[in-house]
Amino acid sequence: MESNWRFCNAFFEFKPAHPLRRGNLQRLPNTSPVLTCCLPLAGLIAAGAHGTCPPFVSCAPADFFVPDYYHEIAILDGANGYVAGCDEAGRGPLAGPVVAAAVILPVNTEIPGLDDSKTLTEKRREVLFEKIHECALAISVASQSAMTIDEVNIRQASLGAMRTSLAGLAITPSAALFDGRDIPVGLSANLRKQAIIGGDGRSMSIAAASII
Repeated sequence: MESNWRFCNAFFEFKPAHPLRRGNLQRLPNTSPVLTCCLPLAGLIAAGAHGTCPPFVSCAPADFFVPDYYHEIAILDGANGYVAGCDEAGRGPLAGPVVAAAVILPVNTEIPGLDDSKTLTEKRREVLFEKIHECALAISVASQSAMTIDEVNIRQASLGAMRTSLAGLAITPSAALFDGRDIPVGLSANLRKQAIIGGDGRSMSIAAASII
């Protein structure tokens, strides 16, 4: 078991198994100590072929994930409050502003088909845009100009846009989830914060922000 764990850990990122995640074949109680391997399919096949995944690990490729409310519920940790998801658009283009959105959804609200905007067709994004506006408790959009981007760089401009969009929400959130590696500076010390790499494909709130 010890050697198997080391082998598996070299190939996979371990995440708590969640019944809402696509590809999580074992629908086990929340109290079950099951982990989900969620990195390369080649490594998954190799590990499975050699019997190297521990029995308490549920193996699933990374692209089996779909957005859910796992991170929203986890960051509140049993407390009451609202969670905002934040995402930006515009870091790819060579010119033009960077735009960010912040969205607060009622936890466990179902929005079928909601996912990372980059994976959806334009028609599907338009349908989801309307649905998000119907369901959301609060939505805010902010931008940073091309001039600001030139002055502070695209990364700082993106974080600034996310910070401004968060501040513009009509409801003050208790926590915020950010797509990517970074958390904007200057936020309230009382605000719970988490950056999630690939968050627009893992968190419903961030996915909603990516559509807006």
